[in-house]
Amino acid sequence: MTDKKPNPSENRRKRYFIDKRFQSKYIGVLLLFLILAAVAVAALIYFGTPRETALVSPDRDPFIDLMLTLVVVILIFTFAIIVFGIRFSHRIVGPIYAFNRHMALVKHGKYNHSLHLRNRDHFKNLGASFNSMLEILQNRENEDINRLSGMQEKIRGGESGDPDKLKSLLKEISEEIEGLRAKKRGYLE
Repeated sequence: MTDKKPNPSENRRKRYFIDKRFQSKYIGVLLLFLILAAVAVAALIYFGTPRETALVSPDRDPFIDLMLTLVVVILIFTFAIIVFGIRFSHRIVGPIYAFNRHMALVKHGKYNHSLHLRNRDHFKNLGASFNSMLEILQNRENEDINRLSGMQEKIRGGESGDPDKLKSLLKEISEEIEGLRAKKRGYLE
């Protein structure tokens, strides 16, 4: 088997938005968190800064109160981003894990395990393509099994025949085997 090396110009990324819906959604959610954090900080600074010095207690520094409030808000946003990140990444990492597991099965010739993704998982279109590929592989293997079974039946039917019939049968089976070999080679090219 020969490995074809890809041309570097063919492997270059021509479009940065490959799955526009997924990438736009991901960017939009991250921007939303960024905007919310910025609005919260701006509101804290605006509303947290004392307007009149007469209202400020002489024994408390308003700047320290503002900083403590800011730290609490940042911790809340950090927690929210972590929770979101885990939930969102699980919808990406879960399918990748399932793909890896199913590709290992295919590598070992097990084509009868279709891939099922959860409702809110990403990569559903890739999962459908993967399942379609599995179906094609199953059909190819079934066709080959049927051809081999047919050859086996011909051999069984010609066991007690005359030498000319056996010679003709062997030629016919040899041609079928060569056709099967050519078909398999075609898959590798």
